Amino acid sequence: MIGNVDHWACDIISGWAADEAHPDEIVSVELRINGNVACVVSARSYREDLKQAGFGRGMHGFSVDPRPYLRDASNYLELAIAGTDFLLGARNLVDMAGHDLLEISQLRWKGDEPPEGLTWGRPMTGDSFVDIVEGYWPSHNNSRIVEVGPGYGRLLSTLLDRELPFRTYLGIELSAARVGRLRQLFSDERVRFDTGDINTHRFPEEADIVISSATFIHLYPDCSRALDNIRRQISANSLLAIDFIDPTHYPGRGFDDCTGTYIISYSRDDLRRLFENCGYRVIAMPDYVIGIGTIGEVFGIIVVARPNSPVPVGTIINDDEALR
Repeated sequence: MIGNVDHWACDIISGWAADEAHPDEIVSVELRINGNVACVVSARSYREDLKQAGFGRGMHGFSVDPRPYLRDASNYLELAIAGTDFLLGARNLVDMAGHDLLEISQLRWKGDEPPEGLTWGRPMTGDSFVDIVEGYWPSHNNSRIVEVGPGYGRLLSTLLDRELPFRTYLGIELSAARVGRLRQLFSDERVRFDTGDINTHRFPEEADIVISSATFIHLYPDCSRALDNIRRQISANSLLAIDFIDPTHYPGRGFDDCTGTYIISYSRDDLRRLFENCGYRVIAMPDYVIGIGTIGEVFGIIVVARPNSPVPVGTIINDDEALR
């Protein structure tokens, strides 16, 4: 048997399948979703390229719309020769219809994947980020640090490797699996990790500095709700240092059709307006290189900001205001 899945999309999956020993016979293909057979289709559509390649009359193409068979927001799809273990292709697919888009935007990040999957295909350090932040926040023993989305701990590792002083560190991470690994990896008594959503998570104490890298670009529909939540939990002298991808290199926003990964890029004007609307004054927006990924250098912007009119700690903002 031979074949391939040539095209993956939420509304159509297509490819071809053939029996090399019997090139004129029609082969059936089954679609499996989360381990269960959803449907069986015949690979009998004509394809000129297959005829030219010597596969009989070229009647070996197939296509299937997976949408009628999707039952969950997140699905693992496999295309295989019917009744066999011969796999033509497999991929995760997120059903965008009928599901909450905020929930979909968090599916990947609540799950688990290798560290390099979190940073453009390669593990990175936090050196370039910390290099810039140090210029605006001279560390001292009383600093209470909160990091949003610590991932595999690259920023914290840099802080510890450089022996920068701080009183406490709290990492807020969506993935319970990553929190478990982080707790095993870092034994420093000043360090704590919580599973939580920065849109709503309550800090155990005020934060003096909030840092985040490669996280706020995935907040749906934008990061205003997270900024509001942070503002309610920081002091007048607190600092935010949050990075975003450079829109001149990575324009646009939206969901990936198959994985459901949401990404948003902001112009500098967008960032300034967003932070100011959420009650911050922007101090600086320096360019920097987040790191080296499989796509090469990943260019970013760090927004360094302080509260403009801090909301008293513990103030509750209603949902309409928080979601504006």
